[in-house]
Amino acid sequence: MTQRTLLAALTLMALLVSGLLPAASRAEAVPASATTDPNLLSDPGFEQQTSASLGGAWHCVGNCGADLAKGWAHGGSNNAFARYNSGWNSVYQTVTVTPNTTYALTGWLRTSTNSTEGYIGARVPGGGPVRNEDRFAAVGDWQRVSVTIDSGDATSLDVYGGLWASGDTWAQFDDFSLISVGSDQLGAGSNMYPRAIRLQHSGSANGQIIASSSYDAQRVSSIYRSTDDGRTFTKIAAINEPRAPQGVCCASIYELPQAVGDLPEGTLLFAASYGANALPMSLELWASTDHGVTWAKRSTALTATPGGHLWEPELRVNAEGQLTMYYSDETRPGHSQTLMEVFSPDGGRTFGKPYPVVELSDPGARPGMAVVRELKNGTRIMTYEICGSSYGCDVYFRTSSDGADWGNPGAAGTRIVASDGTRFQHTPTITVVDDGSATGKLVLAGQLYVNSTGARDGGNGITLLTNSTGGAGAWHRIVAPVSVPQAANNICDNYSPALVPTAAGRHVLEISTMWAGDTCIARFATGRV
Repeated sequence: MTQRTLLAALTLMALLVSGLLPAASRAEAVPASATTDPNLLSDPGFEQQTSASLGGAWHCVGNCGADLAKGWAHGGSNNAFARYNSGWNSVYQTVTVTPNTTYALTGWLRTSTNSTEGYIGARVPGGGPVRNEDRFAAVGDWQRVSVTIDSGDATSLDVYGGLWASGDTWAQFDDFSLISVGSDQLGAGSNMYPRAIRLQHSGSANGQIIASSSYDAQRVSSIYRSTDDGRTFTKIAAINEPRAPQGVCCASIYELPQAVGDLPEGTLLFAASYGANALPMSLELWASTDHGVTWAKRSTALTATPGGHLWEPELRVNAEGQLTMYYSDETRPGHSQTLMEVFSPDGGRTFGKPYPVVELSDPGARPGMAVVRELKNGTRIMTYEICGSSYGCDVYFRTSSDGADWGNPGAAGTRIVASDGTRFQHTPTITVVDDGSATGKLVLAGQLYVNSTGARDGGNGITLLTNSTGGAGAWHRIVAPVSVPQAANNICDNYSPALVPTAAGRHVLEISTMWAGDTCIARFATGRV
């Protein structure tokens, strides 16, 4: 878990119970070579600017420009600014919109200490009416501003950030986003920490994609079904765990590949972390025997020691036929966080003694966020992040022949680095696509994408990595189906995306999250791998 605290958990709860947004569950088919970029703004982070004078799609009113590689940007290398000693000064871009549509406008800004009146908003071009705007004064360091825009009868809008100057007054702007609320969206309102699987052991339901979210605006975990290979999703169930109002995070969903205990093959299991704001936390397990339509509580798998935190349960069946839960544990003495595993002899009704999978000698190291998949040759692969100390939340992997023995827990594992030296940081997830190779093609997602120095790479939020040799050797970059170029180290933007291969195996479905105003929505799209 990436430096989570009780404050973060409370913040998560507050965000998730924010108001509902209009619902839409239909997504158009995406061409094989396409990537879905929900951000309607061109050059939203000003990375395409080549001089101090704003160009391309961006324009100025009064005095404005671009800061190129000054070290001041919120993300990437560049940002825009408006600065003068009097009058209105702003940056703006005209963008085509659909009439009578709701949009979420987000931008990042920081200001001089004497700033008293500035705005981020959208208006009808040519000095037309303001559709909505948010006022800011002096905000200090980078701060996110968001506002909901109703386009009304307009077919285009000017999206702007600016200020009224009095004396030498300035504001810097970066990472704008204008997103249509509803299009290609999973469910309505908040849907965080998505997961998705394709049913393979469920008889007539085989081929369906079942997706889940940890938490939505109704304070429950939601289950969605697609019967058209991820083109559309319909909500089919809600899991009403009694501990959910006390905080819920980091769920996983799994289809049993064989009978385990008294659970038949094809049973769906759902596990999540509960109780972040009413410690101790627990890992709760639910089961469905009708392909996700109805759910029953299976057990409280684990409960933390008093005051303790347990995060990110991941489920698999090991080679001995035992249900295995991998999870992140903050309760181990002498360790900020340990990646653990625990086995159930009876299909998840009870669990035995936990064992460390990654437990490093550095007491500040925080291995966690494990995802486990099976390669075509039967080998299990686990991806995870290591945060804390000097690890930087880089992504690592290790393999196991049986899903139980993962090698020396004191070893960090193999860090995943692309052939050009770039890499993911934070919240890795992985899937396996059958490409005809012995292992299958691994497809890896993560929250942030950085270059060899650790600075934000130009592929941030729009990149996946692939490897067809079981994780060893070179990893290669491809374009992600869902684009979140504003991805940053927060609890929403591109946070732990879900990946699942399409039926033909040439494409992958991605579900990723992003801010739409103050609501964290999930979007989905399909792209070639």
